[in-house]
Amino acid sequence: MVKSLRALCASGLVACLSCFSVAAAAEFHISPAGSDDNPGTLEQPWKSLHGAQANLRRTPTSNRSEAVTVWIHEGNYELTSSWHLSEADSGTPEAPITYAAYKQDVVQIRGGRQLTQFEPLADTDPHFNKIPAAARPHITRADLRTLGLVEWGTLTRRGYDVELSPAALELFVDGQPLVVASWPNAGWAHVTQADRQHDAWRMEIGTEAAALRWAGGDDAWLHGFWAHDWADSIEPVVVANDVSATQVSIDAASVNQVKVGARVRLLNVLEELDSPGEWFLDRAEGKLYVWLPTDSTGDVYVSMLETPVSLYGVSHMRLQGLTIECARSMGIEIAGGHDVVIDRCRVRNCGTVGIHVFHGSEHQITGCQIAHTGHTALRVEGGDRATLTPANHHVSRNHIHHFGRATHGQTAGVAIEGVGIAIDHNQIHDGPHTGIHLQGNEHDVAYNEVFHVCRLTDDVGVIYLAHDPTYRGNVIRHNYLHDCGGVGRDGTVGIYLDDFASGTEVFGNVCRNTGRGIAIGGGRDNLLANNIVTDCIAGIQVDSRGLTWAADWFEDDDGAFALCLRSTEVDLDRYEEHYPGLAGVLDDEPARAKNNYIALNVVTGAHAIELHDGLSNTDVTTQANAIHNAVGHLVDPAERPSVRADSPLLAHGFEPIRWDQIGIGGRAE
Repeated sequence: MVKSLRALCASGLVACLSCFSVAAAAEFHISPAGSDDNPGTLEQPWKSLHGAQANLRRTPTSNRSEAVTVWIHEGNYELTSSWHLSEADSGTPEAPITYAAYKQDVVQIRGGRQLTQFEPLADTDPHFNKIPAAARPHITRADLRTLGLVEWGTLTRRGYDVELSPAALELFVDGQPLVVASWPNAGWAHVTQADRQHDAWRMEIGTEAAALRWAGGDDAWLHGFWAHDWADSIEPVVVANDVSATQVSIDAASVNQVKVGARVRLLNVLEELDSPGEWFLDRAEGKLYVWLPTDSTGDVYVSMLETPVSLYGVSHMRLQGLTIECARSMGIEIAGGHDVVIDRCRVRNCGTVGIHVFHGSEHQITGCQIAHTGHTALRVEGGDRATLTPANHHVSRNHIHHFGRATHGQTAGVAIEGVGIAIDHNQIHDGPHTGIHLQGNEHDVAYNEVFHVCRLTDDVGVIYLAHDPTYRGNVIRHNYLHDCGGVGRDGTVGIYLDDFASGTEVFGNVCRNTGRGIAIGGGRDNLLANNIVTDCIAGIQVDSRGLTWAADWFEDDDGAFALCLRSTEVDLDRYEEHYPGLAGVLDDEPARAKNNYIALNVVTGAHAIELHDGLSNTDVTTQANAIHNAVGHLVDPAERPSVRADSPLLAHGFEPIRWDQIGIGGRAE
């Protein structure tokens, strides 16, 4: 490349090394030791992502005849402003642009600032006596204002029925999130009494709160599952009682009901800074107090930017092998565009979502690790529901874990919405709520392994599809779901087609120790076949809730069922042609869960296949299921259940479970 540039200079086509032709040189370099005035060679690299972007823009896309790779060398790239790419930064189908880690270099792109100037807690500190005596020797303090950090964000309500918004400043040490000073340090306290007094809910949190040392503060918050174990929120404390430390109040305008027994945690209280990994920010003075983990190496960061990396309208671009972290909102946001590939990147420590794909087409998230997000790890949207035009986004071979660390209900490892999105060969684990949440049509969910999710919520599915009878054409196949549930094991379902989800194919999955196995909640035209359900409280359940407790869905023309059919997202004529089960549905006992087909499933346990709300075999077809002595049909039921080679199910057409294809390392189809 250097030789080519010298030849161009000698011929008079360029005046200096900082002017270049991408067609003549398809590889460039970035290094923390470089300069953006350099030519971007290995010997003279650029310094920053913004500088590389500006230099590449000097050659219009139409003039690029070769693929461009920008190699990013090892180092920490602290962004003071988001790296925002737009349509002008796009490649072409023949000449895509790639930003990639050089060889095996560790490239960290951070939306935060490193903190290095800590001092021990002094007895002259104004907060010295508020901090528990046993903790004081371990507490250090940093003055954010002296470091030039004055934008700390705003503490706001978060959680169920609250619009997702960026988190305030957070603290991360050695790549792990720390928690604000909280009580209790682990688990939950419980409401023992709740009374609505004017505009506030006043709660007694009982004898468990005997160790509570606080008498109120401006920034105290309460995190609770107030009425349902699937819906939590974080609310500001509006009244702090300095007489009884076991009473606390929140705004009743934000929370309609507080039940006795509700799980609650007190957050952001300096008096509770009493264990390693906790921190507190005095927002009036800009002083940050922290008890660093005992094994800390001193790599301490605070989040500053909302979204470090965004791609709006970008096409034909790849990001490879990068670590993107320390964001108040999203790590990466992709909006519109076509053919953007996020490949083998690590995205972590984000205040809301790790990666968000918003529309566009044929984007790929592949081989990435996404972890420690405040809300959902990966959200992918796209396609046109009115025309059933697929997005053709692809989510494959990602390792997704430890999501929903700020709020818990309504979070997911992967949430997909729209039409025609494929999610396969992913490993998803350690989350409070759903593993995979589906909305829309024609999605393909295959060969994923999901475990240790649904840990903190109830009435939840490991794979979950719900709330709209026009969500059809989805396929859930060859997934391994195991060891899920926590708060309410009987309320956890491996594959949950909730609230009239219909027209779904569920084939070749294994649900082991997922509370309940597979459930159809009032929907119709679903196929459940070739699945194994073992070590569950109940195997396969079908209800017709529209005839009983959910009859209000069908009360009149303004019932939820009819409103779904009239949605502006749905072209009903097109849908009735594409999904024959929808044709004339309002004239065909719509509240009755008809035409569900359950065949060739192996279900162990006493409650193998259950029909509820007056359903019978005239509504639900069951055929050739192994439910009596089902364990006898299985090999290795405690780990990787498979049907025995001599099982008569094989003669009926049961297809062996494709263990060699499931998970990140599974063989491709």
